[in-house]
Amino acid sequence: MVDANELLGPDGAIDRAAKRLDRATTAMTEAVDAFDRLSRAGGEAGLAKLRARASAIVSHERRLRDWTNWQRVVEEAIRLDLSPLIEGLENDDFAATEAVREFETGYARWFAFHRMDAEPLLRNFMPGEHADCIERFRAIDDRMSELASQYIRAKICGSIPDKDGVAKSSGYGVLRHQLQLQRPSKPIRQLASDMGDAFTRLAPCMLMSPLSIAQYLPPDQALFDVVIFDEASQITPGMPSAPWPGKAGDHRG
Repeated sequence: MVDANELLGPDGAIDRAAKRLDRATTAMTEAVDAFDRLSRAGGEAGLAKLRARASAIVSHERRLRDWTNWQRVVEEAIRLDLSPLIEGLENDDFAATEAVREFETGYARWFAFHRMDAEPLLRNFMPGEHADCIERFRAIDDRMSELASQYIRAKICGSIPDKDGVAKSSGYGVLRHQLQLQRPSKPIRQLASDMGDAFTRLAPCMLMSPLSIAQYLPPDQALFDVVIFDEASQITPGMPSAPWPGKAGDHRG
């Protein structure tokens, strides 16, 4: 009787064994809870079911690394509010190759419902009204271009004297004389030189290739207001100059 009381008493053999069992049970419960949390197994599991899970893990040891990496990605995705995407992949709602498209679709839907609604300009956007504004702008822009063209033409014509009132020795007179000949006697290069300032007043804007410039404009041609060179890297010295030269169409110029 005395030996039995010692076994059952505090710090007895049975008490120590019971405490070890309690610690082991607590550690197992914590391990099972951690496993359930990581694996999202869920539900109560008896010892037989836990043994089956452990055996399954051992038998799939080579795939455990991939599975743990996937769980890490899942946790990160859940922190980023991507749970629907994870659920769709795990439930085979769409193939893994379509994950990017599904994400973009979901993001576009979220942006439309939340961010766009939060912006008054986007929330109140009316496609028909916007298209009407564009059409009105185009009509006004076309009208302004037409008026600008008419205004420039009028300004140029206003500075050109009447053909019957020009002196024979003036630049306009030289041109009039050449036009009256059945076969003009002056080449264009010489005619441009003899006309002087009248040549640029009559044709203030010219569209010419580098070869045409070399052939038809005299070396002493007066400066243009603006010269724009397209394909500027192909321009050689000796091209017409201006106080404000420009270039376009070639980053190497």
